[in-house]
Amino acid sequence: MTYQEAMEQIRTVIPNEQILISQKEVSLLTGVSVKALNKDVREKKGIPHKVIRGKVFYAVTDVAKWMSDMVQTV
Repeated sequence: MTYQEAMEQIRTVIPNEQILISQKEVSLLTGVSVKALNKDVREKKGIPHKVIRGKVFYAVTDVAKWMSDMVQTV
């Protein structure tokens, strides 16, 4: 999957104007469980994230890049 294909897939679920998405949305898009995403946050690895008021969010562009990298390396 290319970055562009990943962005198109994300945009079928997430509106164009939305920049940050929740862990639940990332989980639905990537198939990675929220529990695994939380573990990555604690270990400071995985998809780049931001913590805002105690909640974890991911930039749509970072998720697309991660998705394209994962598909190419598997």
